[in-house]
Amino acid sequence: MSKSFGVLIAVAIVTGALLSASQQRASGEPRRIGYIGLRPLAESAAAREPIAALKDGLRELGYIDGTDYALEIRIANNDPSRYPALTRELTQLGVRLIVAASTPAAVAIHQTDPTMPIVVRGPDIVGAGLAASVSRPGGLVTGIDELATGITETRLRLLNEALPKASRVAVLSSAPTENGHLIAFGEAERAARAIGVSLKLFRVSAATDYAAVFSQLTKDGVDAIFCSGGVLPRPVQLQIVTLASAERLPGMYPQRDYVELGGMMSYAYRNADMFRAAAGYVDKILKGAKAGDLPIMIWDRHYLTVNTKAATALGLTLPSPFLSKADEILE
Repeated sequence: MSKSFGVLIAVAIVTGALLSASQQRASGEPRRIGYIGLRPLAESAAAREPIAALKDGLRELGYIDGTDYALEIRIANNDPSRYPALTRELTQLGVRLIVAASTPAAVAIHQTDPTMPIVVRGPDIVGAGLAASVSRPGGLVTGIDELATGITETRLRLLNEALPKASRVAVLSSAPTENGHLIAFGEAERAARAIGVSLKLFRVSAATDYAAVFSQLTKDGVDAIFCSGGVLPRPVQLQIVTLASAERLPGMYPQRDYVELGGMMSYAYRNADMFRAAAGYVDKILKGAKAGDLPIMIWDRHYLTVNTKAATALGLTLPSPFLSKADEILE
């Protein structure tokens, strides 16, 4: 083969690829991407934030919404039992992959359609049986894991700095997997021994009778609550914060949402950051990568948010050194 003939072939291949991309864009049939979330979009700005951030991330990567892709959004409206039906809807629409807003959603998607590539944001992706390992997920699931080593210890130590006299802390663990629960609680126990705090464990979920839980907390004489685990429906978050306020119990929470609802403080990731990063996984899969070949990202960017109004309502004056660590103060 002559050198000039080889160059002509290379040019033809590149030209053909460009024409193919151009024809795909001109066809009026953008690639469909699925999204399954839990919380109603009308519920709060926080519920809409992941979708907006995902679109922002795709735009930053050069994707035009409605031209290069179409995001098919399905929301369970705080009812996880709807995940399988929503997955079937998206499968029938021919989506290329589904972005799952939580580990339970990803588990339901995978069980309903084992052939569907999934990008998930949630805790304990490996422990949920969705991936073989962080570095080599295998299968069809990858994404961003929020259960970073040390996060539970950091939260408990921050609670101790805010409330140095608190000696009895109730842990409300809503981790979606037993493995994630054991990891987080084991870390909390080690930190508690180091700082001289005793823990009282309650395994909870969206279906828990929280009135009964808080009645028991009062009997046990706990000084504060420490919520650990996955995302609970917003009505449940509000119930926890309301009961904690009624029982005059300050708390450390795993999402900023609780603080917006009146909880005292949170040390948490920001959804927008994580879903913007998730767009990178979507991009790679659309370009032909296998989800199982893409290492899972362990999220390690967290922010301390403090609600000083809530602290004042509880009769607390938070130490200045603690407040100086806050990334955000709600007054």
